[in-house]
Amino acid sequence: MDDHRQAGFTFIELLVVMALIGIMSIFIASVYRGTIVLYRDQNLEIQVIEKANLLNKFLIDNIRRAEGIEATLSDGGDTFVSGADELVLRTPALDGNGDPIVGVYDYYIFYKDPISTTDFRWRLVPDASSSRTGFDHLAAEEITSLSIDYDTVIPAEASLVTVTFTLQQENPFGPNSITRSTSINMRNQ
Repeated sequence: MDDHRQAGFTFIELLVVMALIGIMSIFIASVYRGTIVLYRDQNLEIQVIEKANLLNKFLIDNIRRAEGIEATLSDGGDTFVSGADELVLRTPALDGNGDPIVGVYDYYIFYKDPISTTDFRWRLVPDASSSRTGFDHLAAEEITSLSIDYDTVIPAEASLVTVTFTLQQENPFGPNSITRSTSINMRNQ
């Protein structure tokens, strides 16, 4: 009698191979998904750090450029007082050629938006003889805490300003936040 066997796989062998392929597919898919989640989380964290660094540089540049701090300033119906969450900077006004006008000042105001409390705004209030144009812009969003400290009790006499802020961005994996604190010496103090 001839023992004829056909080449091929048995049903059990096929089931084992399919099970192994299924297990490997699940493993590879979970590693891939984990990598994507990690990438997105890290990408959002980098964005938060970049936003914080940009705001930090923006504040340093503007505070160093100022001649001093103004205690209070009224603009239309708004009154701003230099304190823990508002900063009014006095900067020499510029004429049409871009040269400073002696004894005449423009004012930059940094403040938390009273309506949208996580927005940090800056406003320019120019003197009538200044070539600068007034504005009110959004400087940063998602600021969860802001503190402005001065080296003296009276902000108008300060020579050192310390700005501390926390920027927080929500994402599906939890909040990403970063806190920055910077001490800046006033230019003419």
